[in-house]
Amino acid sequence: MLRMRVALLACVLLCAALTGCKKKTATEFYRLEGEHSVLVTREGDAAYETTEMENIITGLRAIPADTVEKPRAEQLLGAIAAEQARVQREKAAVVVAPPPSGTDDVNARFAAIKAQRDAQQAAPEPVAAVDAGPQVPTEPYKGMTEADFIKAFGACYERGAPVTIADGGLSTSMKLRADKKCQGQYGTPGATTRWLFGHEGLYARLVETQSSQTTTIDAGAGEQTTKPTPPPDPRPSLVIPGAPAPGSEAPTMIP
Repeated sequence: MLRMRVALLACVLLCAALTGCKKKTATEFYRLEGEHSVLVTREGDAAYETTEMENIITGLRAIPADTVEKPRAEQLLGAIAAEQARVQREKAAVVVAPPPSGTDDVNARFAAIKAQRDAQQAAPEPVAAVDAGPQVPTEPYKGMTEADFIKAFGACYERGAPVTIADGGLSTSMKLRADKKCQGQYGTPGATTRWLFGHEGLYARLVETQSSQTTTIDAGAGEQTTKPTPPPDPRPSLVIPGAPAPGSEAPTMIP
């Protein structure tokens, strides 16, 4: 009888020991772990500075020590603490430039004004516009420089021989090329066309034929033509107003 009681007591003690060694399960951990994952996915690094994260940390710390999930809760707490420290370090590394002081602002404006003035001084001065000339001329005009003439009509004109005028001076000339397209656009059939330039730029057009020499001057309202001078002078000549050549009428200059 005594032996049976001893055996029964031993069984009871063994069962109690086995029951006491088995740890509990904390289902709260799995809820907190899921909330942590969702919060980080949604907010990124900003999640570690939110009230929701603080609530998760508080819940993880409250997991009982005798539960199976306690080690995992401690591991998650360590990971959260490490991420919070990283976020703080990165924020501290961002150097925010202080707002400019009054002196700095004045210096910056002075530097900008100086740079603008230097750029204006370095830029080439604009070429003065010719009084009567359009920006993109379709016809030569009085006072036009040789450079502007070549720029606008150089495809059809080439430099010609100097022309002796009535007062004994010389005028430079631009001669129409023999190209058919240029002759059709600017030339006179059976004649040679030249534009004459003096000190004040272009002033007349000279049209020469084999049998006579005719000076034509564009005046906007038509052309003035000198009468042929028999016999023809082998040298081109231009009559200037106030000094007509014998046998010819003085042409009207471009106004």
